[in-house]
Amino acid sequence: MSVILNALRSHKGSGSSSAKSVGSGAFVSRRGKTSKSPLAGKILIVVLLVASMFTGVMIWFKNYLTRRTTAQNSALIAKAPPPMPAIPKVDEGLAKARSLFHQERLTESLEVYQVELAKNPTNALLHNDVGLVLLKLDLFKESERHFVRATEIDASCFECYNNMGYLKTLLNQTTDAEKYFKKALAINSSYPDAYFNLAVLYEKNGDIGNAVNTYKEFMERLPDKKASYYVETQARVKALLER
Repeated sequence: MSVILNALRSHKGSGSSSAKSVGSGAFVSRRGKTSKSPLAGKILIVVLLVASMFTGVMIWFKNYLTRRTTAQNSALIAKAPPPMPAIPKVDEGLAKARSLFHQERLTESLEVYQVELAKNPTNALLHNDVGLVLLKLDLFKESERHFVRATEIDASCFECYNNMGYLKTLLNQTTDAEKYFKKALAINSSYPDAYFNLAVLYEKNGDIGNAVNTYKEFMERLPDKKASYYVETQARVKALLER
């Protein structure tokens, strides 16, 4: 509003000035004389008033757009999905224990496994792994305890039942061994290891027919038909059929 007040003051002031002065609101007549125009002063006031109103509208609109953009961004942030959780790194201790196991460094492997098991005593696969190490160390009772614990934690652990069956085979507890192998296959009918171990058990018991059929089941489930164990099993089946 200060612009309008200044314009009004200028207009009033110009009315008291001499007729010879030339400024805002003055014009030259056709006769060459300078005179004051009331209409020109009013036009000036209107122009200034419109300019002031236009400036105010522009400021309001700019503030409105800023508020709208901020609200929209806030809404987008609120609707955005939460960040994906970080992919957990491979446990170095577990990787080390398994590496030592495959290197046949069984005592060292067992020591690392025991540390990992102390940190996570309800992990079925850890108990299964420890049971395998103990089995290879001929510590059968301790091995069986871990296999049993693994199946108590996870009743769907078909690898655990298979390993228990293998342990029972070594102990000549063939009835229990067969039960565990079949339990593993009931959970996972595509698990080749259990077919192979069950075939070995049948052959050990002199049940050649079931041994041959189960060896074939094993070979059907192997992805690599050119692997050495596939060829060896094929030769074993041929030898059993030629008896």
